Amino acid sequence: MQQLNAAPSPERALFRAVIEQALRDACLEVSKHKTPAPNVKMKYHRKMKRQEILEARDDARKWLLNPNTDFQEICDLAGVRPELVRRVAEDLKANGWQGHNNWKYIL
Repeated sequence: MQQLNAAPSPERALFRAVIEQALRDACLEVSKHKTPAPNVKMKYHRKMKRQEILEARDDARKWLLNPNTDFQEICDLAGVRPELVRRVAEDLKANGWQGHNNWKYIL
């Protein structure tokens, strides 16, 4: 069992990063222009086409909000409770997908 406040194992950190990226992707805003909205800070999104960004955002939202075994497994491997991650996603959705980084307390 992992001690409280101990650094997560590399594997656990990897799966937490997967969840964090899904939350970030779910919060993507896409302007009507060819580039993402200013809140997008990840370099790889600058090279993506608008349609690709929309698909990444929509896929992340579906993955976070709809029941699926992959979500459960990733949360288990990350050592986080799926219901907490889903609650954060639902709160983000209720707030228009604004307020990213509100999930740091669960990861």
